[in-house]
Amino acid sequence: RVIWALALGIAFLISAFAALRGGYAPADYQTHLTRILDSSRLFDFSMTNPPIYVLLGHGLFRLIGRNNGFPITLSIVQATINLLALWWFFLYSEPRFKSPVLHLALVVFLTFLPVRIMYAACFGADWTTIPVFVLVLFLFDKFLSEETSTPKNATWLGLGLALGFWSKYSFVALLPAIFVIFVFLWWKRRWNLKRFVTICALSFVLPSALVFYSYFQSTRVKNAAARTIWLPKQGVPG
Repeated sequence: RVIWALALGIAFLISAFAALRGGYAPADYQTHLTRILDSSRLFDFSMTNPPIYVLLGHGLFRLIGRNNGFPITLSIVQATINLLALWWFFLYSEPRFKSPVLHLALVVFLTFLPVRIMYAACFGADWTTIPVFVLVLFLFDKFLSEETSTPKNATWLGLGLALGFWSKYSFVALLPAIFVIFVFLWWKRRWNLKRFVTICALSFVLPSALVFYSYFQSTRVKNAAARTIWLPKQGVPG
């Protein structure tokens, strides 16, 4: 654990140093910043990024104001949340490894993975991928381990999947994957049909509704970037 803390501490210093030098500004920085500052676009589902990171950024902007301290602070907050999520994932995955050395190698690899460090500090929804994935993993693991309270846990899982889609559109891929697992559990745990349908409804109705609403909103705007979220009928991006 000392090595974990040391690795995460070094990674935090790297991210903080990058933030102080303007490392939070990717190629589409101006697009993200404009949306964060515009309160009328906080819940705009037609754009290429869902609203969660925009809400966090706008709330911090209200506290700090329009100065250089705002993007620097937001970048450091993003990196901190990212590292806390990694710490929980390391705790979760440790008992599942027979070799401590192999698990330590995973810790070092994920901590210093260049793409993780880069996106954890940059403006954009990519920084939310690890924190929300870890949250969904926790909720799904709780669902699997507590057979007697699956409807309640299915509700929390549905909220977690909805939060995932609100954070990053790629979380939509978890919906069919988890449904397949539910079908397997239906057969293995011998659920009756009513229980299976209830669990699927509690887990998928809200995130699926957000998916369809986002698709509907993106088809109503003329923004070229918004139209590239979904593949058109011919199967190629617009």
